[in-house]
Amino acid sequence: MDKTPPTLLPTFQTLVIVGRWLLVTAATVETAVLLAYDERLLHPLGSPVTVVFALFMIYNIISLVLVHHVSIQRLPMVMLICMDLVFVGLASYYTGGSNSPFLEQCYLIIFVGALYYGLPGGTITALTSVSLVAFLVHLNPQWLWQDVQELVPYFLISGILTGYLVRQLHLWFAKYQQSEVRARKTEIQQEIARQEMDLARRMQMAVLPSNSPTMPGLDIAARVEFAREVGGDFYLYLVEGNRLGIVVGDVSGKGFGPALVSTSIVNMLPLMHPLNRPLAALVDLNREMTERMPDDTFVTLSMVEISTESSDIHLWNAGHPPVLIYRTRLRKAVASRNFNPGLGFLADWQGSVEAADLDVGDVLLVYTDGLIEARGPSREQFEEARTIEVLEKNAHRTACEIADELIQALNLWGEVTDDLTVLVVKRVHIVDKSETVLSS
Repeated sequence: MDKTPPTLLPTFQTLVIVGRWLLVTAATVETAVLLAYDERLLHPLGSPVTVVFALFMIYNIISLVLVHHVSIQRLPMVMLICMDLVFVGLASYYTGGSNSPFLEQCYLIIFVGALYYGLPGGTITALTSVSLVAFLVHLNPQWLWQDVQELVPYFLISGILTGYLVRQLHLWFAKYQQSEVRARKTEIQQEIARQEMDLARRMQMAVLPSNSPTMPGLDIAARVEFAREVGGDFYLYLVEGNRLGIVVGDVSGKGFGPALVSTSIVNMLPLMHPLNRPLAALVDLNREMTERMPDDTFVTLSMVEISTESSDIHLWNAGHPPVLIYRTRLRKAVASRNFNPGLGFLADWQGSVEAADLDVGDVLLVYTDGLIEARGPSREQFEEARTIEVLEKNAHRTACEIADELIQALNLWGEVTDDLTVLVVKRVHIVDKSETVLSS
C-alpha cells in the first residue's frame, strides 16, 4: 500500500492527533446524548449504552496515549484502524443499528486509512466498513436493507475518492519537494558563485592601482568598469626614475576566468622589467600565455613609456586598439600606427616599437575595446571617430575630467556590454617652485 512520504510524517502525526481528539469528542457527545435522552436504545439482550460508552472511553484513552507518545513511524496505524472499525461496529449494534450515529464515524476511519495509505488504504478501509455493515445486518436482520444500500455506496465513494486525492497529493508533494530541492541547490550554487565573484573582485581590485602616480609634468587618471562583477580588463603603472610605464590590457572573455588571468599578468609583468627590456618582456609574457593558459585565452595590450624630462614617448601594441594622442599644436587627435598580434596566439611572437612625442598640452588616451564597441539604440558602435570627437572637445580639461567625459558620453550613447578601461595622461607645464616664490 502507498505509504505517506517521510517528509509528510510530522504533519500527518499532527493530523492524527487532532483527528483522534475530534473522534473522541464527537463520540463522547453522541454517547452522552443517547444516554441522557433516549432510553429506548437499550439492546434487547439488556446491554446498556453505558457499557459501550465505558469501553469506548477506555479504548480511546489508550489510543490517545499512543498517538501522543509514539512516533508516527512506529504507530500501529493498521491496528488502530481495525480497532476503530470493531468499536464502531459494536457501538452501532448496541445503539440503533443502521440508524446509529456511531456508524457515520466510519467516514472518519475511511478518511484516516486513505490519508495514511493512499488509494489502496481508502479502498480497503471502505470495503472493510461495507463488510462490517453486512455482518451487522446478518446479526440483526431487523435492519432495513434500504438503509444498508444507502450507506455502502457512500463508503466506497468516500474511500476511493479520498484515496485518489491523497495519492495525487503525495505525487504533487514529491514533485514539489524535488522542485524545492532543485531550487535550494540553485540558491546554494548562486551564493557560492556570488562569493567566488566577490573574492575575485576583491583580488582584482587589490592588484589594480588604487591611485595614479604623481609624476612631474604629467596629469594621470584612470577609470575601469566591468561588465560583470569582475572582468578581463587591467592596467598598471611602472615607475623607474624619470620614466613612467603604462600598460592597459584586455583578456579575452568575461567573468571569473579572465579576471584570474588579468590578475596574474598584473602581478607577473613587473617582474619581467618591461621598462628596461620592453620587447623581451612582452616575448616572455607571450611565452607564459601560450604555455600555461588555455588555448582559447589570449591578451591584447598597449604599453607606453613616457619620460618626464623630455617629450619622447615609445609605444608597443599587441593586438590592442590604437593609442590616441591629441596634439595641441595641430588641434586634433591622431592614432598610433604600431600594431602587432595579440599575446597567446603565436609561440614565436615578435613585435615592434613606435616612437612619438607628447608635448605640453598634449593628451594620451589608452583604452580597451569596451569603449569603441559599445552599441547605441540602432546597434551602431561608438567607434574610434566618436572617441576622437569627445577627446578633442575636452582636451583642455584635466585628465580626470577627460576620463569622466568619455565615460559619460559612452553611457549617453548606448549600452556598454564589455569591460571598459580608460587611461588618460596629459602633459602639463612644470611649475618651478622658485618662480612661484618670486612671483608671490
